[in-house]
Amino acid sequence: MRIEKRKYQCDRSGEMSIKLHKQYEWAGDGKVWTGLFIKAKYLDKPQEQLRTPLIKADPKPLPNPRPPALGAFINPNAPVTNWEPID
Repeated sequence: MRIEKRKYQCDRSGEMSIKLHKQYEWAGDGKVWTGLFIKAKYLDKPQEQLRTPLIKADPKPLPNPRPPALGAFINPNAPVTNWEPID
């Protein structure tokens, strides 16, 4: 007596197959099953553009920031020049 293997239908192509795979997609920071059972040759790679980007933390602030101490008052409205006036 020969037992026939059961075949299942691929959700993408409609072809019958003994072995189907779950289709995954990126959602947030992990992969989530889409609910589709797909034949191996029709599987898609999860789209990286749907993945949540990893963002570095902000740098730590200085504990007690202060501007540099200037000896004389400097006029902030004075023009900036790199030449000395002619006498």
